Amino acid sequence: MMSDIEIIKTEIEAQIASAQEIKALDDVRVGALGKKGRITELLKTLGGMPVEERIEFGKKINVIKAELEAKIAAKKQELETKLLNEKLKSEVIDVTLPC
Repeated sequence: MMSDIEIIKTEIEAQIASAQEIKALDDVRVGALGKKGRITELLKTLGGMPVEERIEFGKKINVIKAELEAKIAAKKQELETKLLNEKLKSEVIDVTLPC
């Protein structure tokens, strides 16, 4: 089960890295952390586990969830900065032109 978590984490990280638009990144976020997301589904399986496994598994999932949230936030900031820079680049004003 632990290796499944790592596989899911790796897949989601790859999706985050390959997102080129904010909309695509938001789709990745919802697919991973949303109400029916992959990480959320893993958290729902905790109820049927023995207590010892539940504690270890829960900690691991929550750490991964926090890491993914941080990576998504960083990627979103990167994409927003890129979008703003492109917008500013296209809105160059030539001050030498007459009014």
